[in-house]
Amino acid sequence: MVADKDKPPSRLQIWTLASRPHTLTASISPVFAGYALTLHYCTRLGDEDTSIVDKTRIGWIALQFALFAGLIQIGTNLHNDYADFVKGEFPCMMCMTFSDIPVNSSLCMKSKEPTLTNE
Repeated sequence: MVADKDKPPSRLQIWTLASRPHTLTASISPVFAGYALTLHYCTRLGDEDTSIVDKTRIGWIALQFALFAGLIQIGTNLHNDYADFVKGEFPCMMCMTFSDIPVNSSLCMKSKEPTLTNE
């Protein structure tokens, strides 16, 4: 299978790249650490019948928290990229990653030069 260098990336590829999925472990891992601690300390107090927590219920809650934490991380990543781009401090992420796309292409807006202001 030969890659087509002239074909622009799909919208899904662009959004996936912009969400920076490699940063999701920073938001999801504390949720799973809390889940593990909850299971350890709340279920060791008794056997299955006298346990303080229901393991299945806590598992679903932890999964929901992990999902929300991941979505917050993605939203923060997108906001940071947008704010940096508006300030002119960050060139278009798509142009940086897909090096075959010229910066002045219609797929990518050329970032403006940073200016010094006395504000």
